[in-house]
Amino acid sequence: MIRFRECLSDVLLRTGWKQAELARRCGVNPANLSRWGQGQTLPDRTALAKLVEVVPEEEAARLVVAWVKDMLPPAAEDLVSVTLRHPVSRVREPDPDDEWPSGISETTRRKFLDFSRLAMKHSDVMDIVDVLHGAAMRTRKP
Repeated sequence: MIRFRECLSDVLLRTGWKQAELARRCGVNPANLSRWGQGQTLPDRTALAKLVEVVPEEEAARLVVAWVKDMLPPAAEDLVSVTLRHPVSRVREPDPDDEWPSGISETTRRKFLDFSRLAMKHSDVMDIVDVLHGAAMRTRKP
């Protein structure tokens, strides 16, 4: 959880806000924000959405990328590279005929779709969903 913690620290530094101010602005418990800042935990999707709504857009994109990287399993970076890109990308809705790999649970699929909706608000991270979906589809057994 190093990336998100560092990114959150950068957001506070660049905005000049204290943790209590950021917690108030996004409506989260200051103790939770403190734990995120110390790298003890990560925000859930709902709290992340609240964060990205109140921070400057360029900081929001960096927070989302850092969160995604910290949420991936340790070996995931051997398969997928998550990077911040500036060109505008569009998130494709999954083709209804697409079959999800057998190893992906319904919960993970819901998380993926929730993240897609969140990413659609931030042009710098929209392509992450396509990258992750592509990687998941490559791991599907024939």
